Amino acid sequence: MRTEHFFAQLLQLEKPYSVSSVKYDQGPKGQIMSVAVEIEIEKDYRPPTEPGVKVSRHDVEKRAWRHLDLFQYPCYLHCAVPKFKYDDGHKQWYKTMEVPWARAQSGFTLLFEHLVMSLLEVHGCPAQVAQSIKEYPQRV
Repeated sequence: MRTEHFFAQLLQLEKPYSVSSVKYDQGPKGQIMSVAVEIEIEKDYRPPTEPGVKVSRHDVEKRAWRHLDLFQYPCYLHCAVPKFKYDDGHKQWYKTMEVPWARAQSGFTLLFEHLVMSLLEVHGCPAQVAQSIKEYPQRV
């Protein structure tokens, strides 16, 4: 079994998501695992929207999310997420496609957030939890 396929199964990714690479890298705080996720959607794909709103593909936003550690190494998911332009004739706005592993505007995966919340219930001290997960207390 290929490493990428194995990680896609572990992350429970289904089409249009797939793992394109898994790397052991040097990060700013030491060794990290980097998992690159691709989104394979048609060029003419448009997310569902309300009638009268035009949607066009605008750009991609390169994002990274902290995931559960892999062995003793911090693990990050990386993905170029499509961004769409919406126009209802009166105003325009932009929205990045949602991904199934994280909330919008979050730098953590849902599983990592669940771990942090569980640790906060046990310890009650954000600084102590931040130290145990190797993050800044302001991020907890």
